[in-house]
Amino acid sequence: CRQLKDIKKRYHDPELKLAIIGEYNTGKSTFINAMLKKEYLSTENIPTTVIPTYIRWNGKPNTPPTIKIKLANDEKEYKIKNDRILLEKRLGITLNHVDDFERITTNNDLIGIVSRVTVVFPIDDRFQNFCLIDTPGVNPGAEESKEHVNITRSVLKEEADATIILFPAHMAGNRSAFEFISENVAHLLKDAAFVITKSDMIDSKKELGKISKYLQGLVKREYGLERQTIYTC
Repeated sequence: CRQLKDIKKRYHDPELKLAIIGEYNTGKSTFINAMLKKEYLSTENIPTTVIPTYIRWNGKPNTPPTIKIKLANDEKEYKIKNDRILLEKRLGITLNHVDDFERITTNNDLIGIVSRVTVVFPIDDRFQNFCLIDTPGVNPGAEESKEHVNITRSVLKEEADATIILFPAHMAGNRSAFEFISENVAHLLKDAAFVITKSDMIDSKKELGKISKYLQGLVKREYGLERQTIYTC
């Protein structure tokens, strides 16, 4: 059966996949950059990430990052550098090697055409067998975001081993976010990390402390997680 096949696949795969999730404009890409102390992902584009972005560190030493595109219904991953003509034909866009990564990962028209984008950085022992996943925003109430929600739901169900859940400081108790988590992240909640982002939008540390305590209470009430640590950045 499919479940047994998936279990066998994960058993033989040593890679830990950590998914970063949150609603639109929670600062997922900014958070990843801050966590890794390097500007890996673009944070200036609107719309934000709509294609799952996988970040790995198993490329050849002392080489530029490699960008790979996995097309829907195609098991092969295509490198922009080697397969530009084929990809231009399949994607319907011109690739120029300057901002290809951002133009693909933030392009709503490519949903259903591109299933994921992978950025492979030179091998780094600190991130051995480790993969970060930047996911599309999950705003279930927004009509235009249904596909984004479905994509992130699929990543969490089929691939993620762990997750970091982001809440912007000014919307820490958003009901729709908690509903999405209840429906799609229950199997990952035991070891999930909860982070308040955009804390610089709050005027005082005292107010930020109140928000953190409030979120901690919601997490306990909604998911039964006692004394869950709430991080801020």
